[in-house]
Parts: sequence; C-alpha cells; structure tokens
Amino acid sequence: MRRPFPSSATAAALAIGLMAAPGQSASQAPEIIRVDVMVQDISGNPVTGLAVEDFALWSEGQRLPIEIFQSPTDATPLTLVVLVDITASQLTCDLKVLPEPVVKTAGRGIPMAAATTADMGVWGWLPLNGFRRADRVQVGSAGRRLTLSGRFTSDVGEIIKDWRSLLAVPPVEGLGPSAIWDAVNDTVAVLAHAAGRRAIVLVTDGQATGNVQGQLEVSTRAALAGVSVSMVAEESMLPTYPLMTTMASHGIDPTRALTAMADVTGGSFGLARAEVANPESRCFTRDPEPIFRLVLEQLHQAYILGFVPQIRDGKPHNLDVRVSKPGIVRARKTY
Repeated sequence: MRRPFPSSATAAALAIGLMAAPGQSASQAPEIIRVDVMVQDISGNPVTGLAVEDFALWSEGQRLPIEIFQSPTDATPLTLVVLVDITASQLTCDLKVLPEPVVKTAGRGIPMAAATTADMGVWGWLPLNGFRRADRVQVGSAGRRLTLSGRFTSDVGEIIKDWRSLLAVPPVEGLGPSAIWDAVNDTVAVLAHAAGRRAIVLVTDGQATGNVQGQLEVSTRAALAGVSVSMVAEESMLPTYPLMTTMASHGIDPTRALTAMADVTGGSFGLARAEVANPESRCFTRDPEPIFRLVLEQLHQAYILGFVPQIRDGKPHNLDVRVSKPGIVRARKTY
C-alpha cells in the first residue's frame, strides 16, 4: 500500500532517515529515498494535477516502485537558503563612475536605483515576495567568504533584519574572488540534515573564480544530500565595458554552469536579462524579482516521491524521473 507523507515533523525525518512499518523497529525499516520533482510547461509554469500513475522512477535500467507520493497541495513547507552573490560583477554600473553612495556599497549586488535610496542595504522584493507563511528561510551572501544569517526563521520581520545585516559588509568583500561553488558546498552542509523540503536559491551572474570545489563535484554532493539548487541568473554586462555588450555575445556564457547545477540537483533556472539604461553613464538595469517569484512558486509546487533503493552498496546511483504527460521534469539525477 502506498504511504502518504505525513504533514507533521515526521515527514521531515522520512526525507533523510528511516521509516518503520507496523511491527518493525526503526533499525529494521527499509530506507526511503525522497525525491522532490518539479514539472513545468514550456513557459516554466508548474504543471499541477498529476497523479502517482503519471510518474515513473528508473535507476540502473530498473523501474522502481513508488512507495510514497505527495502532491503539491499537501506538500511540506520549504526549508530554504537564499544565497546572493555580492561580488563586484553583480553591480549594474561601472564602479569608477558611480556616485559616492553607490561606491560605498560596492560588491553587494544592489541595483543602482536601490543603492542610491536612503535604505541601501535591502532589496525590498527579496525578503517579502514569494515566501509562504510556514517556509523556514535563511539568507546568505557569497563574497570573499560565505556569510549566513543565524538561523532558519518564518518571521518576515526577522528575515528583513537578517537581510539588512547580511548586506552591511565591508566593500572589500565584493572584490573577489567569487567562490560561488564553495559557498553552495558549505550551504549544502548546513541543509543536509535540516527538516522539510530543502533547497537553495542562488542569485548570481555565474562568474566563478577562486573555488576549491568544482561545480560538478558540488552539484553531485547536493543531489546526494537531497538539496536542490535553483538559479536566479543575472546577466552581467560589466566585464565587457566599454563595449556595453553581454558576455554571451562574445562566446562566454557563465550561465551554462548554473544550468548544469540546477539540472543535476533538480533545481530550476531563470535568467534576469540586462538592458542598457544609459550608455553615457555605463549603467544597465535588470529586474530579478519576477524570476525569483517564479522559482519559489516552482519549488512550492513540487511533487514528492519516495522509493526503496534496490541496490544498497553505499555508492552513488543514477536516478531518472519520467512523466507520462507533457512537461519538463526537474529532479535530482543521483542518490
């Protein structure tokens, strides 16, 4: 008999631990591997209303019985880290020509319009839009080092306070290197044993330098831990000044690595495109808010599947989630 995930804290334990059947001790219970599955249409909107019969799990050439199924309507809340790249390439203007209030915020990833207001330390959209009441949120910044807020919280006021503190860092933090893979790796370690549906949303332009860990290595580690990494990719024009053209137009596309990490871990990907605002001032604009909200909606609309692994040798194995109806499937590729 297929078992639904409970909505209580027990559900979180099932995601990373053992579940005992009646008459079984926890040590005798079969291991349940949990898989969060997002299904999207070609526009990136969540596909809802699917039943367990619409899904199939495959590994090492074998189809796996689905032991647990939970639809998005009764899914558990997110346990989420919003991780923001604050290095200088995230700026929307050339640092040399910025007014003094903006220079003081160098490398914090703050759009010029926000940085020149009285409250320079907050992207108002980020802590306020897209979260649900029961979500547990922690915010972090990736500069020369990773900085995370103290704890997961569902309190909006506390999230805003954490956000202000997070961005109130010395400008030197934005001068690089941009070790975003190392930052994701350390964040995965924080989430690995957390309760709920665990996810990272990384806001970055994808320009990674000075990393100890590689992108593929970190992606695999996140997938094995059941932590999805979704991307709000911000197109950067800064490295090509004074040409005012994108990196992609010169055959350099840092978002490829971001897409690869999202694919391996079962995360989502969205691109906030840059537009030239004023060539004379060498500034451009981008608005990540719609992408951020869509990514959160996709995460909230994930299905939850559970299966018992057929091979128990302590080694990584491939995982392929298929859907019989039209849709793009996003789920981790290994367990």
